[in-house]
Amino acid sequence: MYPEIGFNTRNTKNYIINKIKEVNYDKNIIKLDIEEIYDSLIITLQTKKSKILGFRADIDALEINEVNNCTYKSTNNYMHACGHDAHTSILLFLIIDILNNPKMLNGTIRCIFQTAEEGPGNGGAYYLINNDLIKEIDYLYALHVNSELERDSIYYKDNYLMASSTTFKIELFGKESHITRCTEGIDVLKKGLLIYNDINNIKLNDSLIYIGILNSGNATNIVPSYLILEGSIRTFDNNTLELIKKYIYDIVLKYMGNLKFNIKYNNGYPSLKNDLDSTNLLVKCCNLLNCNIYKLDKPFYLSDDFSRYSKYSKICYFFLGTKKDNGYILHSNNFDIDEDSLYLGYLVYKKIISEYFGDY
Repeated sequence: MYPEIGFNTRNTKNYIINKIKEVNYDKNIIKLDIEEIYDSLIITLQTKKSKILGFRADIDALEINEVNNCTYKSTNNYMHACGHDAHTSILLFLIIDILNNPKMLNGTIRCIFQTAEEGPGNGGAYYLINNDLIKEIDYLYALHVNSELERDSIYYKDNYLMASSTTFKIELFGKESHITRCTEGIDVLKKGLLIYNDINNIKLNDSLIYIGILNSGNATNIVPSYLILEGSIRTFDNNTLELIKKYIYDIVLKYMGNLKFNIKYNNGYPSLKNDLDSTNLLVKCCNLLNCNIYKLDKPFYLSDDFSRYSKYSKICYFFLGTKKDNGYILHSNNFDIDEDSLYLGYLVYKKIISEYFGDY
């Protein structure tokens, strides 16, 4: 009901900390450590030294006004339209349950409550990945609710699950003239339309390229001398991305020749590639729970900065089906979930812990 955005999640973090501190746990059996690093919370639970198993929940919301009429409707101008409150609830419940029942844990887990998965800038994981607390994590898991997928079900994919996200900006510089003397001008709008069509027709290795902004001119009777094209590229490997950049340069050069132009890129989140070992453990745990588990046929063009953690950890990211009513999509102002389905997320995390460490 009180969502916060970006890195500005102080009240959310205080809520998490206070809920954990309410637990009267046995400090002789389990060690609890709470750190705040680069605006995110890192919470470690340990009953004995071991390799470290990790879980991440993102805690930020979006600048969206909610239209739902549920009892937990947002009270401000932000909304958990991507279900990060659900991710946080599952992981927080897991921590509280372990503190109350330390025999659930036969080793060390580290839980990341991460800010700014939705941005701004490079996202919250960018500032965490080189910290020793993160580098020490062996297997690292994250789930994401999805209300287009059937409830009480887990959906996974080995190898690539999500695309990288790269934006680009192309500036074209021509020469202004009145339309009655148009031959004296250099019309970048005509050139820009040709470039727009050629770029949108690039088809390469399941990549997705889309230009969402084309802006030129400020008068109906003037040949425009400046144009901006801005778009997005989604790919699943860096080689494809670099090849697309070359294609874009060649296309612009073809139409601009010796005229001035600029092409700038902003590399966003890397593609998300699940580790085979950690993914196999997920599948094993779901089978032991006898829950519905489905392997996805193809990756998503969505992006998530969880991909950054693969620098040091064996990551596994999967979806928890939470379909409710019509199944509104993520980032919709009427996004909602079937809350009863969250319990399966907790059970999967709990089973991963027991299978990773073994019982006492």
